[in-house]
Amino acid sequence: MKLFAALYVDENMHVLVPTYLRSRGFDAIHARDVGMKGASDREQFRFAIEQERAIITHDRLDFLALHEEWLGGALRHYGIILTGVRPPAEIAQRVATLVNRLTADEIANGLFYV
Repeated sequence: MKLFAALYVDENMHVLVPTYLRSRGFDAIHARDVGMKGASDREQFRFAIEQERAIITHDRLDFLALHEEWLGGALRHYGIILTGVRPPAEIAQRVATLVNRLTADEIANGLFYV
């Protein structure tokens, strides 16, 4: 069992979000840092799944649809964390609170609003 979820920050999020999360001890990467800038939401989601990471994004409608598609097809993902447009430090704080409360297994296949 993995205690903390690894995190993948979508390209539409500020690049400071993973920096703040890493400063709190979390494993967090940004799309820009792994060559995923300009990739579609589906590609971003598949990358997060391949890397066994929960994805953090502002794209509520797109990722809600992907979540439903994946669960409808009995496919596994590692979690989707949706957030409104907020300052990077606030987003990191909200995500950290969630990740500290739930294990990676509890986040997997879940859809969370922070």
